[in-house]
Amino acid sequence: MAALCIYLILVLLSVLAGALAGGAAWLGTAAFNVLLLYLMVRWHAGRYVYRCPRCGRQFSLTFWQDLLSPNAGWRWKYLRCPGCRRWSRMAEIPKGERQDEHL
Repeated sequence: MAALCIYLILVLLSVLAGALAGGAAWLGTAAFNVLLLYLMVRWHAGRYVYRCPRCGRQFSLTFWQDLLSPNAGWRWKYLRCPGCRRWSRMAEIPKGERQDEHL
């Protein structure tokens, strides 16, 4: 959650800087924001796994799956399990944490 707050603050500051600079500064601001989004999603996709509440299978997401999957912004995503093929709200689990704590 802290990373999301930092990302939003950086986006707002870059948009403000682009607006104050005027001219073609919006292009640099847009490029900066796309780079920030890429880095944030790449970091998130590499740090978390998901567990299906129906069959218990754990799986990771690719960059594109993580970017495009719907979520509430708070520790879960709405995903389709690669095991049982059912759609469900799945909690994210940090990769370094003990997995049985989240059953």
